[in-house]
Amino acid sequence: GPLRFVPRERVVADLDDLIGRGAQTVKFLDRSVNADPAHATWLLGVLAARHRPGLRVHLEMVPDRFDEALHAAIAAYPDDGLQLEIGIQSLDPVVLAACQRPMDVGQALANLQRLTASGVHLHVDLILGLPHETMASAAAGFDALWALGLDTIQLGILKRLRDTPFADGRLDESHRFSRTPPYELLASQHFDFMTLQGLKRLARFLDLYHNSGNFRRTMPRLVSGPSAWAALLAFSDWVWKHFGRSHAIRLDRLYDAAFTYLTTVRQEDPQACRDDLAVDFACVPGRTSVPQCLEGGRSKNPRSDIL
Repeated sequence: GPLRFVPRERVVADLDDLIGRGAQTVKFLDRSVNADPAHATWLLGVLAARHRPGLRVHLEMVPDRFDEALHAAIAAYPDDGLQLEIGIQSLDPVVLAACQRPMDVGQALANLQRLTASGVHLHVDLILGLPHETMASAAAGFDALWALGLDTIQLGILKRLRDTPFADGRLDESHRFSRTPPYELLASQHFDFMTLQGLKRLARFLDLYHNSGNFRRTMPRLVSGPSAWAALLAFSDWVWKHFGRSHAIRLDRLYDAAFTYLTTVRQEDPQACRDDLAVDFACVPGRTSVPQCLEGGRSKNPRSDIL
């Protein structure tokens, strides 16, 4: 049916009630808060007027529906009080058409670039395995997003949910899904089973190394080259072979793995890598065990003394 708007007076009353009772996070379930940019601008004004230290608001918005007023409202929002989730899913027009998700790709990228410059925390989603998506188009989309310097890029595998365009037989027969929740894609024309398992590991290590924010100085080294996607995929495969698993890995061991990979596989300068890792580790809250790669001698980095 058509998009419906909750009456504004109810929105204000609900927010006042939640915030008055001590809510620290206000997360809206609507996936298209900015379907009407003017409405989203009004909502941000209401939230900004009620901001207090520690209160964080999470909104999900469609990527190509921003106007100047909405950009201004986001840029003016109190620091560290707003997180935006942007459901890109794919940057390939053919894939978007097959998914019935029309989007102006150029406008979407321009909006993301402006949002990044504004300093707002961005969480962007890509889905792997959509109809007509190939490894090449997925790589191109990821590289385009990576170039924007986004805080979080979430990679997900296609799931076949009820009441979606993929639940009524519109996918070709090559798509195979798990019969148990969350009904994840197992294979398709362009992604066989083993390839998808590798991409799931890529998504996991992307979370551990980039999305965690624990390797901000080191990540440029890990993704250096013509394609961030290709670099991360190679690193992910190496880490998988190094640990033999993708879960239950201590933070210090993640640091040691990055150091070993950079200095042996990528042949980078050990001291330069150690300096970057030392700064990264010093910024991790609640750190405990010091990675072995940082124990042997004092790093040249001036911040290493707080380890």
